[in-house]
Amino acid sequence: MTFSNPFTFLGNEATRTEISVQSTAGVVWSATGQPIDDFPEVEAPGVGQPGSVTLPFVDQPGFTDQAGNAFTMWAYRITRKSVFGNTQKTVTKNWQPLIGQDVVDFDNLPGGVIGLPVSAPVVPVTSVAGLTLAVGAAELASELEEYLPGGVTPEEVQEAVSGRVPNAAKGAASGVAPLDTSAKVPDTNLPARLGDAALSATYVGLRTVDLETFLLPGETLPSDDATDARPLFQRALDAAAALVPSLGPVTIRIPSGKYRIYSSLRWFNNYHVGFVGAGRSNTRILPHGNAVFGLMDPGFDPNGYLDDQVFADMTIDCTNQVSTPNNVGAKGIALRYMRNGRFERVRVINSWATSFGCDFLQDVRFTECSAIRSGRGVTGGHDSFGAGFGIGVGNYDIESVSFVNCYAEDSWSAGFFVERILEIPRTPSDSRGFSMTGCTSLGGYNGLRDAGADGLVVNGCHFLNASNAGIHIEGYPLSGRHGGRNGIINASVIRGNATGVLVGNASTGAYTFDNNEITANTAAGVTAAAGGQLGAGWRWLNNRIERNGTGGIDLGSVLVARPEIRGNVIRENGTGDGIRIAGDTFDPRIIDNVIQGHIGAGINFAGSGQFCTTPAIRGNTVTENSRGWLVNEKATDDVTGISGNREQAAFNTITNEFTTPSYELNVSLAAALSRFDAPVQMTDGGKYGTSYARFTVNQDGSPTARVGRVSGAVAGPRVMSYWVRTTKGAVIRPFAIGYWESNGKQRTYNKGGIRATGDWQRVSLGITLPSNGSRVDINMAIDGAVSGQTVDIDGVNLTAGTALWPYIDGTQPNCAWTGTAGSSSSVWTVGTSGAPTLADKLLTQTGQSPLASQTGATIGTGLSIPLNQSMTLYAVHTTPAASQRASLRTSTSADRFATGRNSGNSAWVAIGTDSAAASFNAQVTAASAPGIIAAVRDAAGITAHVRGLSPVTTAVASYDPATATRLVNDNGVSYSVVYAGVHDATMRAAVMDLLATEFGVA
Repeated sequence: MTFSNPFTFLGNEATRTEISVQSTAGVVWSATGQPIDDFPEVEAPGVGQPGSVTLPFVDQPGFTDQAGNAFTMWAYRITRKSVFGNTQKTVTKNWQPLIGQDVVDFDNLPGGVIGLPVSAPVVPVTSVAGLTLAVGAAELASELEEYLPGGVTPEEVQEAVSGRVPNAAKGAASGVAPLDTSAKVPDTNLPARLGDAALSATYVGLRTVDLETFLLPGETLPSDDATDARPLFQRALDAAAALVPSLGPVTIRIPSGKYRIYSSLRWFNNYHVGFVGAGRSNTRILPHGNAVFGLMDPGFDPNGYLDDQVFADMTIDCTNQVSTPNNVGAKGIALRYMRNGRFERVRVINSWATSFGCDFLQDVRFTECSAIRSGRGVTGGHDSFGAGFGIGVGNYDIESVSFVNCYAEDSWSAGFFVERILEIPRTPSDSRGFSMTGCTSLGGYNGLRDAGADGLVVNGCHFLNASNAGIHIEGYPLSGRHGGRNGIINASVIRGNATGVLVGNASTGAYTFDNNEITANTAAGVTAAAGGQLGAGWRWLNNRIERNGTGGIDLGSVLVARPEIRGNVIRENGTGDGIRIAGDTFDPRIIDNVIQGHIGAGINFAGSGQFCTTPAIRGNTVTENSRGWLVNEKATDDVTGISGNREQAAFNTITNEFTTPSYELNVSLAAALSRFDAPVQMTDGGKYGTSYARFTVNQDGSPTARVGRVSGAVAGPRVMSYWVRTTKGAVIRPFAIGYWESNGKQRTYNKGGIRATGDWQRVSLGITLPSNGSRVDINMAIDGAVSGQTVDIDGVNLTAGTALWPYIDGTQPNCAWTGTAGSSSSVWTVGTSGAPTLADKLLTQTGQSPLASQTGATIGTGLSIPLNQSMTLYAVHTTPAASQRASLRTSTSADRFATGRNSGNSAWVAIGTDSAAASFNAQVTAASAPGIIAAVRDAAGITAHVRGLSPVTTAVASYDPATATRLVNDNGVSYSVVYAGVHDATMRAAVMDLLATEFGVA
């Protein structure tokens, strides 16, 4: 290829010209194994001299790719850079020299982009005129008879065909060619054979364009996080859109770099254009101010579409996006009316409103996309914008949108939000076609919010640690916006949320929950809110609903029609019932469930003024529920369908058989078994009370110890548990040895290792002994322990049955020692009727009895609480007024540990010293009138934590030596409670969620 200096129109020659050459791929010359890599090379001839380069033909055989596969048809990217005075001009062309070409001049090469080759195999001929095998002139003439013009006979056609082909050259088509020894027609009797290259003809699709193509003369790529890149992006978008009529949808490639934009990138009608970066860590779009990377122009015709767009391999970092509070439009990307679109490996972080805010989509897939900290500019409610992925629906009957392996974290409203839009450009529809597979939502307000999808399918997803609900199904019936309906949630994990599944107004259809893990949520596993509406036919099938705080499935809706609850394991759900239906219900089917270990009833049909029609309650195992297996207060027309269940009657006491459960008197029933020093009683404050047992490792390995022993009649199933604290990352392995026949026989029961968190955590193990069981040793091992490591034990339980109950000793609410305090078994009176109290719920959540609590704006006196200890205080503010507090005070009425609102109605936490009240404080600037505030005091400082906001800590040097004698609530404070020890952020959030539900505070 030759090239030369260009001239100006006045006849002056450029002072310097050079070209750079770079291949689109590296290759290997297979004959020698020599690699030829795609390095850029520059050729610069002397001034006034022509230049040339010689390059390999791209269609010649003998090259392979790096994997050893035959490879042809790469391309060369040729860039000519010419300098004239202070001006520089760059021209880029793409070239594929083919065998047979000789010399090509750069200036004669056409412009444009060479796309990737696409194979189009030649289709084999299998018949002629409908005939197969040997087709001769006679057969062909016969088949064509009906198409011949008048006066032409088949015989004349046959003669014409035969006369045109000499017999020697006739092949199988005429039936006279000789066959070779393999019964094939020799090549000499066939037309010229097509070569491999001809059989692999390629189609070059001009669909991908480099962003640099649209640089102006002298312009450099604005990838430095300083220059405004929006003019280049919009110019490229406009130019690429102009290519769409001839090329079809276009994708613009963005190289590595940081691209700051100060105004929004706008899409107009027929802008079937997308962008692809060089990887999420490499290509970063940085909107500033109100800028949005993808925005519909206000003039976009809603009858149009955006087709076949691809957005991939980039991060949209909205950290510097600043707008007015609650501006719904300040999103990461906000496109509508997309068809056949793809978002792949796109990350949006710190968006002002929703990260991916896209409405009215058809056949659009989000794959491996993530949305982190969405909605930081939202200060209002959590019901609408500020989602990680927010999809507006209702414009078409089918709006097929799928999320595959996507991730959302800390979203203001929901990680994934599907909402029925009210302002519909076309005729409103109840859209269908939504699915989620393998997605995760962590933290935030809701994991998934379905406010209007029809038939959302969720499979294999995780909804974790949301402050409101893992899944929230809720609509607005008075506005015509139904909640989600006819959805299916399958094989998903819903854990650690305030409520597992929360249903409000969803009256126009059903939902199915099948084979899910709904566990360890603060309130109930499933709650249908009181006063809400459920459609007929909701189903819960084969789920595990365990260790939730206030019940398993709690349906408080006005009417529950044809619910089906079948094949679930519903166990140990705290202070509530296993299943509770409060409103009127007809045809409820509760079949083949295991319902065990509730402080309430196994099944509770609550409400003496409500109705129940034709219930079917069969095949259930309903045991170890303190209010009994079934409480039916409803007027029921037919009870014949209630049969064939394994039932257990109500009971009102639960006994902890271990006699020194918190080691307040001694550690005599604990012992080192191997690689531990003898246990030592510590008295500086344990999980319960002031004491605990400490074991110190004296040799690396897996030390073992006995933490308790119960002797006597211990027949049947038992559950042992204890609280343990040791080095984070160590492996805790609880095990027990059971004895029978007067300790003559024994069996060891083991449990797999549990990773230590570094703080107090509870471990448990179930065992069973024969009728002559005589002893249980409660043991522990630490795998991977190192010499000098300490292991602390407190709160040891051994209870009859298979349920894991809260910790019990004589100092806990509604508990009593059976003998000497601190050295006898303990009995918890749980009662056989009535709903659990707030104290019950807090005990279930925290595992602790409070130091003090106070209801209403009153003064609680008679306390004696040393202030030289770590503590956690919670206060509930139900009156939206400033300057109110809850405080521990001394006898002189000086505040020593307090939380409240200041005159600006923001939250604060303060502590006093022996010389001055409230001399240190930590403040959270919160939304107006924060409802629930937590305060923490430890040796290092004080922390203020408002529900739903990040905590703030202030360092404090020392503890206060004084003693608090009263707990005071100012007017506007409905409740306060104080606990010994530090509740971590997760526990604080859970307690505040529980209090919010109890007092109806946002």
